[in-house]
Amino acid sequence: MKIKRLLASAGALAIAATGMALTAPAATAALDKVPFTITNNSGIGDAALYVGIMGRNPANGRDAYLVKDGSTWRLQDIPSAPAYPNPPQNLNGVMFAGPAVGQSITVQTPHIDSGRLYYSWGQPLQFMYVNNDLRQDKLVYPDHNTEPNKSILHGSAEYTYDANNVLWYNSTQVDFFGPPAQVGIADGSGNIKSTGRLTTDGFGYVQTELAKHGEWAKLIEKGPYNNVTRVLNPSHKLGKDGFNAGSIQQYIDQVWTKYKGTDMHIRPISDNPNIVFTGRVGSDNVFRFTATGYSQVAINKPTPWEALACAGPFTGGGHEGWVARTLCAGLNRSNMLTYTDQPTTNDKFYADSQWTNWYVKIVHEAMATGHAYAFAFDDVGGYESLTAIGNPSHAYLQLDPFSGSANPIGQEHGTNPGGGDTGGGDTGGGDTGGGDTGGSDTGGGTGGGTGGGTGGGTGGGDTGGGDTGGGTKPGGGDTGGGTNPGGGDNPGGSGNGGTHTDTGVGTDGKTNPQGTVTIGTTLAAAINVANAPKQQGGWFRDSVLLSVSAEAPASTRPVVQIRVNSGKWQTYTGRILVVANGKTTVRARVVAGKATSPSDTRTLKVDRKAPTKLKAKVKKVRGKTVIKLSAKDAESKIAKIQYRINGKGKWKTYKSAGIKVKAKIKKVTFRAIDKAGNKSHDRTTGRTSGKRQWSPAR
Repeated sequence: MKIKRLLASAGALAIAATGMALTAPAATAALDKVPFTITNNSGIGDAALYVGIMGRNPANGRDAYLVKDGSTWRLQDIPSAPAYPNPPQNLNGVMFAGPAVGQSITVQTPHIDSGRLYYSWGQPLQFMYVNNDLRQDKLVYPDHNTEPNKSILHGSAEYTYDANNVLWYNSTQVDFFGPPAQVGIADGSGNIKSTGRLTTDGFGYVQTELAKHGEWAKLIEKGPYNNVTRVLNPSHKLGKDGFNAGSIQQYIDQVWTKYKGTDMHIRPISDNPNIVFTGRVGSDNVFRFTATGYSQVAINKPTPWEALACAGPFTGGGHEGWVARTLCAGLNRSNMLTYTDQPTTNDKFYADSQWTNWYVKIVHEAMATGHAYAFAFDDVGGYESLTAIGNPSHAYLQLDPFSGSANPIGQEHGTNPGGGDTGGGDTGGGDTGGGDTGGSDTGGGTGGGTGGGTGGGTGGGDTGGGDTGGGTKPGGGDTGGGTNPGGGDNPGGSGNGGTHTDTGVGTDGKTNPQGTVTIGTTLAAAINVANAPKQQGGWFRDSVLLSVSAEAPASTRPVVQIRVNSGKWQTYTGRILVVANGKTTVRARVVAGKATSPSDTRTLKVDRKAPTKLKAKVKKVRGKTVIKLSAKDAESKIAKIQYRINGKGKWKTYKSAGIKVKAKIKKVTFRAIDKAGNKSHDRTTGRTSGKRQWSPAR
């Protein structure tokens, strides 16, 4: 995942700082260190496994990696590197011994920003460190293009435990599709959410399907024993070994030609479809977009590499970033000739016959849930493989077999137990009920993620930047913006069209230097929900990400402020994560000297908990024996209770009159669903002896 993902998520204010958590008193205390269990189900028994976790130490801002001192796990800062422009130095001890096949180990992970974790077989990966041209000591992540790491079977994920005690964790295929692995997080109650699992034989499926498309088979890389080590993202293969990504140049030409005579409409904020950018390509081949209340966005025609890497004209902050990332997503999803309204839902991906990004399409097909991070802006529309949980109790990495199937380690991204209940109910909320079909990944889409990313070049060489590190969660990442900054799979690289700094703030030279407020003609602030979880009845079922859009005249020195519930106004420093149950009211404004903008107000209702206190009681009603069912829900309240007789048949909607006891009824199974769509566990009550003797619900 890349920092660029953040820059367009929800407002002209494209801040990627630490963020602020709006939380009610936590049910469980936040952990200073999160237990992290690594399970080796890979089936590789003849090569040792190694694991490394690294990122930025929030205590001092230095790059660091996880080590064990006796029984204590801690972050070890990288040493001071020889001054720029000295070349990168080898750094040993970054990776530690992982579990044997069929075994698990548990380590303790402290707070870490812009984190990554790597795993390799046979030998540890080679890490380096360097002093970049910004005079910063940076960790140089493994480069999969050069030895010794090229021949080592390895994979990675992105992992950040931030200052707000939110753990952001995702699998990634932005650089390459590698060994099968799942990632997961448990909340304070032990409920696990996971992502990254492949379909049955998914690792082989990617290779087999790519081989059907000519030169795309060149993305498959093999090791010294003719074993497949990885499938490269096409952005890393373009121009090498005769790989040209098919007819991508012609496709870009066709898209630009089409929109010289046709309008494109981009709705970048899912929560506010009234924000519409309308664009056309001019005679100078510049795609220009306009929207009421926003300055014009101009996007130059990309090169094939820029389109695949979402670099160059697709970088930038504020509302320019919104448009750019959506445009790049449409190119990689190969549907911009067919659909003039962007972004689309996944049933409309790959509709254009003129060109297909087979890597993106096939990688998504290989995922059990269809969610992946196959290109930098795969989160547009919420199709990334991310999970994020506040106050986590545990984290997991499970390395799965290279063939066959694997069981999920938790509730998977985009899924929710049960489904399809459209019946109503007379208990607590009308007869419409409904909506038990779905769910969402914790933390929504935009704003999640954990950092890392790639840069350009290794140590000294620029290769165009663009893929600067950082990740999608506030906190920055691998600096970029220099010829030797380190970080990423190809560390370094100068920013193309802008800079990306360790703070995570992206500027493109057209926003003010702080990268916090878009320069315009008005003084205004707006609160936006960025790719929030699905909701029902006005209630979100999971954490909600907010960001603040802000605009101010160029001559002012604006300060963006927020107010939470009845609290005081305070300076807005980044993305806001709403993790509390109940109702939370957020207000935003811009202060510039003596002038203050009108406040924008959002009240969000969040219910993350399923109904509780399910009870079944046998009563006499007008001479007849009936079973009365009840349940409670503290936040959104009960929408309906469902039941079925003797464990068979379809679920029926419980009526307040109760269930008549008949001789053929041996047991009643029931469950409750609240107005947010949360579903309780099933409970059962049954006969003990005789017609009237029923056991308590269990």
